[in-house]
Amino acid sequence: MRGLIRNNLYSMESNIILALALSAFLAVSSLFISPAATPFIIAVQIFLFVVNIGASLRADEISKWSKYEITLPVSRGNLVLAKYITIVILLLVGILMGAITILLSLINGHSMSLPTLLRGFEVGLTL
Repeated sequence: MRGLIRNNLYSMESNIILALALSAFLAVSSLFISPAATPFIIAVQIFLFVVNIGASLRADEISKWSKYEITLPVSRGNLVLAKYITIVILLLVGILMGAITILLSLINGHSMSLPTLLRGFEVGLTL
């Protein structure tokens, strides 16, 4: 199972690094942008990570790994479970980056209401 999850993460490694860089840029840019844009920034940060699962699936399709992975001595349920676990990991990283954005905004002195902040996570998770 761990090998399948690692394979998923390795196949989107460059995209995750790019998403981390963009997310960090957005977190820092939230210091210079109006606090009203913070929920949108959080939603984009979460979306940047979740969209990487599509890149992983695309890489598997191009390399024809999907065709051969079902021949592994692993049940198909575990193959699917590994994809879901990868999605959850990416969601958690996106949520972590959103939390960093909130912390930076609060340290900068921006005041935000809880419903406004939750709206950013809500939109990001539903994307």
